[in-house]
Amino acid sequence: TVIFSSNSTSWGSFTYNEEEDVLRVKVQPQGAEFAEWLGYGFEDLGANGATAYLHWEKVKVPFRVEANTPELVMANAANELRSQAGFQWQGWVTAATYALQNNVHLEQAAQWAEQAVQRQENGRTLGLQALLLFRLGRGEEAEPVMAKALESGTEAEVNLLGYAVMGAGETEKALEIFASNVRKHPESWNCYDSLGEAQAANGQTKEAIKNYAKARELAPEAQQGRIDSVLAKLRG
Repeated sequence: TVIFSSNSTSWGSFTYNEEEDVLRVKVQPQGAEFAEWLGYGFEDLGANGATAYLHWEKVKVPFRVEANTPELVMANAANELRSQAGFQWQGWVTAATYALQNNVHLEQAAQWAEQAVQRQENGRTLGLQALLLFRLGRGEEAEPVMAKALESGTEAEVNLLGYAVMGAGETEKALEIFASNVRKHPESWNCYDSLGEAQAANGQTKEAIKNYAKARELAPEAQQGRIDSVLAKLRG
């Protein structure tokens, strides 16, 4: 039994008082490699939890720790936006992007995206607002916002938007965004590189090779080795 106590100052268990117990957890000890010193650690790390353990001599005592990470992050974000982060558009974008990527509290996220647009209307803020509207099923509102984002956004803003869309699992929309950036900036190696990355992720190997090859043709020397490695993997 692992016991969590509200008393953190006593030495050992000599003055243990059961009334100070906060939590008791039944566990199954495991055999382990010999450890001279008592140690604590974490393993099986994931987005919503980890396995904590006590390890001493040849015994390891694990217990699972889990939390609703998205809810905790969203609550923290709402609080942060009441402070300094709320005075800059980037704070609203960061919070809304997290909600989009984790598909939580999308109505709240759409309001945050609107706050970002009010503070700084650019390709990134408009694009994020459009994505959230699409996710909420409000396509008629989203279409003109997305069109404005692609038209007014800089190369870098549209590229970041594409990756945000891809990170949210909307690969087809990401492909459209990266392709539009290529059309607007046909001499940019980075646009071809990003389009190729999205195509590779979508299983469009032939198209990805074509765009990576174009990126390699235009890229600075510092990027050519990386692109060569990508092309070698795609070509098998």
